[in-house]
Amino acid sequence: MINLHELDLSWNQISSSLTSFHFKDVGSLDYLSLAHNKLSCIQEGSFKSLTKLTELDLSYNSLTSQSHCFSRDTICHLSNLIVLRISSNKLPDVFFELPLNSSVGFLSCLTRLTNLQASNCGIEYLSPATFAGLDHMTSLDLSRNSIVTWPLGVLRNSASLVYLDLGFNNLKYLPTNFISGCPNLSHLSLRNNELRSLNAGWLQIFNENSTLPEKSRFDIVNTIKQYLSTNLNDAV
Repeated sequence: MINLHELDLSWNQISSSLTSFHFKDVGSLDYLSLAHNKLSCIQEGSFKSLTKLTELDLSYNSLTSQSHCFSRDTICHLSNLIVLRISSNKLPDVFFELPLNSSVGFLSCLTRLTNLQASNCGIEYLSPATFAGLDHMTSLDLSRNSIVTWPLGVLRNSASLVYLDLGFNNLKYLPTNFISGCPNLSHLSLRNNELRSLNAGWLQIFNENSTLPEKSRFDIVNTIKQYLSTNLNDAV
């Protein structure tokens, strides 16, 4: 077995499906990057030997959650994963695949995960259990998707969350308590959404948490200014 700790295969032309044979001899890996390739399928068991992996970058590929090419069982082998990057793939079902009444999400088995980057994944819907079990997550990037609604309680157990990026989505309304489970939130971006009203309830929660610095409020204020400017111009 090779005693390799970091493996960077990014910016290649890898298009073949990953199987359980590809990484069976590098169980010592701590970091693996397959970003900017042409991967379309990761078969179940591909990461079975990578139990020590803490950082995985699969961003900018052609992965899809259909036809078992990116299954929950495949990801759940990575029990020590801390950072997961899957941006710019076609993975909307990763966030809304399990039944609505399910108490676990697709990624709930990654209990040590702290950083999840999932921008531009075609996400339209989230389930209340999407982030269940991810109690240590500090950074969540869901920007540049097509999220229209925000389910109640989706971040109810996110006390560790510090950074949340929801920019460039289609959000039109946010529940009053949509970040009530995030007492340590210090950065929130809602830039370039379709918000048509400002709910004083969740701004009050910011004040109660008193951890959001002024510079991080820019994105919220900017969205409101854009709305006011557009509507004032239309009215003239």
